[in-house]
Amino acid sequence: KRFNMRVIFLSLLTGVARAAELRGFEFNAPVLPSDPENLVVEQVWQFDNLNLAEAMTHIEWIPGTDQVVTGHKHGTLRLYSSIDSDVDDYTELIDMRPDVDSEGDHGLLSFHFHPMFEDGMQKAFVLYTGNPKNVELLPNNEVVALIREWGPDFVGMYEWPLDLCSQLGDLNENGKICEKVYYIDRLAFDLSGDLPTMVKELTLVNGACGSSSTHGPGTILEVNGDLLFSMGDGSQYDIFDAGFELNDGCYVPGGGMDQGNFRAQRDEFFNGKLIKIPAALLDSEVVLSLQDLVIVNKGLRQPYRMFYHEFNDRMYIADVGFGDYGTSERLFIVEEISQFLPGGVVHNAGWPCLEGIYDTWEDSFTENYSVYNAQSEQVRQEYLLENGLTTCDPVYTAVEAYVNGDVFPATADLGWYPPVFEYRNDILDADYPNYCAGINAAISSVFVYDGLSLPAEFQGKLIFSDHSKMCLFYFDNDDQGNPDFSTYPHILMSNIDVIDIQSGPDGYLYFIDYISYRVLRIYEYGVGPLVGDTPPPTTTPTGAPFAIPNNVIDANSCFNANEMPELQWTRTDDGSYVGNLVLGVVNLNTAQGTMRTRAYNGYIPGPLIRMKACGTYHLNLYNDLADWPSGSDGNGNLNGLKDPTVTNLHLHGLHISGEPTGDDVLTTFIEAGEMFEYTYIIPCDHSGGTNWYHPHHHGSGALQTDTGALGMLIIESNRREANDMPMDIQSMPEQFLTIQEFIPANSARFAFEMNDKIYESDIIDSFVLVNGCDAFEMTLEAGRWTRLHILNQAHVFNVVLAIEPVLPTSLPCDLGLMGKDGVWLSEVPRVLTDNNMFFSISSRLDVAIRCPVANVAHSITYIHLGDGSETSIVIGNIEIAGSLREPSEDMTVWNPCRPAYLTDIESLPVANFSTPFTLEVRDGLNTLVYTGSDDFIEQIEINTAQLMIISGTELHPFHMHVNHLQFGSDLTEANQWTEIINWNQPGDWIDSLSAPGAVPMFVHTDRYVGHMVLHCHIAEHSDNGIVGVINITGEGDEGDGSPEIIDFGTCPEVIPLSTAYMNLTASIPGKIEAEFFDEGGEGIAYHNINIDRLAGNAIRDDASVEIDTDGINYWVSYIRDGEWLKYSITVDTTAFYAMSIVSASENMVGGMQWVLWLDAFDGCPPPVTNVGKLLMVSDPLYEGSGSFLIFENYAAGYFVLEEGDHTLTLCFEGGDANMNFDGMEITLCGLTEEECVARRKLGLKEVHLYQISHDGDIKSNVF
Repeated sequence: KRFNMRVIFLSLLTGVARAAELRGFEFNAPVLPSDPENLVVEQVWQFDNLNLAEAMTHIEWIPGTDQVVTGHKHGTLRLYSSIDSDVDDYTELIDMRPDVDSEGDHGLLSFHFHPMFEDGMQKAFVLYTGNPKNVELLPNNEVVALIREWGPDFVGMYEWPLDLCSQLGDLNENGKICEKVYYIDRLAFDLSGDLPTMVKELTLVNGACGSSSTHGPGTILEVNGDLLFSMGDGSQYDIFDAGFELNDGCYVPGGGMDQGNFRAQRDEFFNGKLIKIPAALLDSEVVLSLQDLVIVNKGLRQPYRMFYHEFNDRMYIADVGFGDYGTSERLFIVEEISQFLPGGVVHNAGWPCLEGIYDTWEDSFTENYSVYNAQSEQVRQEYLLENGLTTCDPVYTAVEAYVNGDVFPATADLGWYPPVFEYRNDILDADYPNYCAGINAAISSVFVYDGLSLPAEFQGKLIFSDHSKMCLFYFDNDDQGNPDFSTYPHILMSNIDVIDIQSGPDGYLYFIDYISYRVLRIYEYGVGPLVGDTPPPTTTPTGAPFAIPNNVIDANSCFNANEMPELQWTRTDDGSYVGNLVLGVVNLNTAQGTMRTRAYNGYIPGPLIRMKACGTYHLNLYNDLADWPSGSDGNGNLNGLKDPTVTNLHLHGLHISGEPTGDDVLTTFIEAGEMFEYTYIIPCDHSGGTNWYHPHHHGSGALQTDTGALGMLIIESNRREANDMPMDIQSMPEQFLTIQEFIPANSARFAFEMNDKIYESDIIDSFVLVNGCDAFEMTLEAGRWTRLHILNQAHVFNVVLAIEPVLPTSLPCDLGLMGKDGVWLSEVPRVLTDNNMFFSISSRLDVAIRCPVANVAHSITYIHLGDGSETSIVIGNIEIAGSLREPSEDMTVWNPCRPAYLTDIESLPVANFSTPFTLEVRDGLNTLVYTGSDDFIEQIEINTAQLMIISGTELHPFHMHVNHLQFGSDLTEANQWTEIINWNQPGDWIDSLSAPGAVPMFVHTDRYVGHMVLHCHIAEHSDNGIVGVINITGEGDEGDGSPEIIDFGTCPEVIPLSTAYMNLTASIPGKIEAEFFDEGGEGIAYHNINIDRLAGNAIRDDASVEIDTDGINYWVSYIRDGEWLKYSITVDTTAFYAMSIVSASENMVGGMQWVLWLDAFDGCPPPVTNVGKLLMVSDPLYEGSGSFLIFENYAAGYFVLEEGDHTLTLCFEGGDANMNFDGMEITLCGLTEEECVARRKLGLKEVHLYQISHDGDIKSNVF
């Protein structure tokens, strides 16, 4: 009972109303925002261990009995003795799986009993999608048979070699056409014996042919003794479809150029129709043709569900729309449908000529008509006009007359009628704007409840559901008792995916919750089962209410873009790095209110993490949630919102292994109070760029990530990449922007469903933070290029970000796109002429920005794509500071060299390619939901190229782990967002895909074998099962291999050596000036973390290292942990030399920490290495000189140098390393060690060598 909502145990006999009550839910309960009085919502059945192909689609009671028959998508019918039977206590009546095709939205979708069932006609009619039973009967078989690889049985039972026909490739619109036939079978059954039986008598209807994974059959039901059934148009979901003459078996040769979508308007096709089977033909012994039947309604797209209201003789039709404009989901009413006679005027819903007549459903209140605004409508109009087709002319004429208030002329389609309600992007219930809103919509059921078993406010009401919004709505009635469409509908429940509504013989209302594999019922308290029940008495003492721990800290948040807190790595003796990340609880204080939530290391966003190619990193992740209740475990279910205190970690965007103990998100989970050590081995050719990290435990990812636990992760460019990079790009100062969207209503729902006690907020409205700031501000230097690392984390909607001057008359900034999702573009920069940037819900961009004029204010604006937003919001402001430097020139055009794993895939030899396949991301991946880490949806060999045609990502942004995706050259305009044209370009690499249509993407399985996870990145969808795993097979790295590489891609194999500054080596003994480090650039002569300090270097424009001056002296400033500098030297004499460092600093955290190396080739060797290590200083007590402008000598020690030319590499590792560095003084100490020691004892020079011991004591040796 722990999920009951504020149950008030007051008897109805007293006349006191009760709050709504939830019964039987162990997890993932529905949400009732309005808390309707006296309503009980009960879970009746919960199916376990199913996938979406097996899910329940329809339920009916056998007439005159309590026996229940359930239909399942994959093709079985089950019999239960009653609705209160155990979910596993059933008899399988018939298994039609050999006949049923359950791909996409297809399958066994509806059935109905014979109208004369109680009079002895014990038969039923099943509406389903199947494979062609005889491919020779496909209208276009002679054409397509020449180009296709048919299944094993050319005639007879037919199946594609692959489920989604992906082997057909370009010949088949990228594998999307896969012919299906929509059937109605008549079944006979006998319930008199101990084992009920059901057998197929006849396929009664088989004339509808479709070629899409959606838009198939809908509902079959009885009207006055006749049966009526609905059919979708069978056309392509994601491309313009007027029929594909050369590769679609459903195309009718000579049948005209207006097929595909347009079949819905043509009377010779079943597609897009509501059709009547007259009672007299229900027992026909032959297959019925369309001419035998009666078309009642045409112009429908996907009339998935309909409901016949016998009392008013009305048919309610729920038609799923295309969805590229503000309204597309349509609800129609056909009056007096039982009176419709053959030869009458056929009702016409208008598809595909148009979908709706309003921009928003609220426009209907004022009759503010807006027609043909959708791009899809305009494309179809242009096609008809170009080809001289008049298919839609009668509809166009009728619509024009209707919106003008005129009488329909004779040339109009007299059957056209508008929907009574249309919607998509709108907030449907103004009382609860944070529920059930958004871009996605798919009206999925409709019902009018005439019973008396619900509370009075629901009696006689029209109820409808939306599969995408996962909500159930109802309308008020007008004075005549009819649905009142002049006002907004109300939310009855959210977090419920209803695809079928039925009233049982008990009068209760039953729902199939598709995505959760369950059946629910609702009724009025005191009327339904367990009348007047109260919790039974118990002898177990009631536990005390949970006490909130008193150790919750306020989050550290709101950081400057050039001063983000960073994770501190400690380098170990073997050269690997160790760091600590703690997931804990914080209070996030914002201008909107306070939110108790989760965060890493107390920061929102989490600390910036830096990693280097060729590095090994041991990251200890501590789960500091042990003081909080564990919440719901999902009742053992694999999918669903659960485990709020369990966590793990995903490094999003990295090309690393997905196996334990690396980036494994499937089997690694960390319970509250536990720690896990991740080991990440970064390959030496890893590209530099912007990535991020976040929780990824299956079930709690949405709650933890969407409420703040995430951070940016930077991979620094490897030496080959850096050496290839132009200096103006290499030396560009950097700033960091982490954009986080917060939707408290969603988060509260997640927490409620999971019984999470951590999340709590008094904030109602959604909000956006940048670097944890409500009012984010950043400063740029006028006229100079700055590199922006931008991460966008959102919940559902893609975003267009823009940087624009506050005053329209001001000059805008110049923006150049450099990289996407942690990978450089093939040509840098790509000029962004309109300063608009597209972000999916997990995208990162690297962008160069140059703002020409000082003291001109610029705004960072943010707008969702597809949720109906018309205006952007300002999420940050940019101030342009004056500069003493000349403006930067335009950026050097750079074509980056590519590591092997990012070389252009389409240029690889044909022998490297695997068979292409299609992937549809909707309610599952190719209809499949996650069933376990080793249940693979595909196998791909290592070191092969794979073409994937991915669709559905405009609604379900798609992410792939381990390997990146590359846009193919077959990218079309249909794959572009209209709001930001040509953002997606062939050759671009990404790891998060959200684009319209079927998108050709390539993946190269480089280096790593094992699990490659792919999923919808709407975290809630992922938690609920839209996850799949591909198994990369063969011989490869399982995560424990060496980071070294042997294939250098297009990058140079040989890395050049550094050279002395101005070809002048430093003489030893003598002082080495800090600013005279070698030439050669990043990774060769130095490693520098580019700080944007709004100023340039005093000298050395050839390097990115920060150098300052007081007008006389020069020094290297802003030294950071992990940086290093190399110097070429000439040693006069082989001898022992004493060395001191000249530096200025204040409040050094961690003290003086550095290592000096002789003749090191590759940066800084591991500390355990002895060869070439001259000095290792670790002095944690050193606090600095007291000022960044007061320089002092720090005596470090002595070493031997041999005569000749060498290099010295000074590596700043460990501690803060926050200092200004003026140079090194190296003095002759003696020709022998004894001489050197003796001189020290005489007091000629005292040199300290500090080395910290393992027990923390400091050892000091005086020479």
